[in-house]
Amino acid sequence: MNLRELMLVYETSLIGDEDETQKIGDFRRILSVSVDPIVEACHRMADLNSSKDASKDDWANHVFLLNCFSYIQVNQIAENPE
Repeated sequence: MNLRELMLVYETSLIGDEDETQKIGDFRRILSVSVDPIVEACHRMADLNSSKDASKDDWANHVFLLNCFSYIQVNQIAENPE
């Protein structure tokens, strides 16, 4: 499931009496449950990578994270090229 599908499912689940603030707050909670674990996993892998080789500079972790996030983004675009 990609972000657009998640948003569509959320929109269709609304009753209709929610105000904009409530919608945003509820959707943020959904995002934190669905996206945050992926981001956390990327950070943990970067930490594991640096702990294996202490000689690596901090920039190597940043490059690793950038690659992880780019991979996630590319896969989302490939699933829905709209």
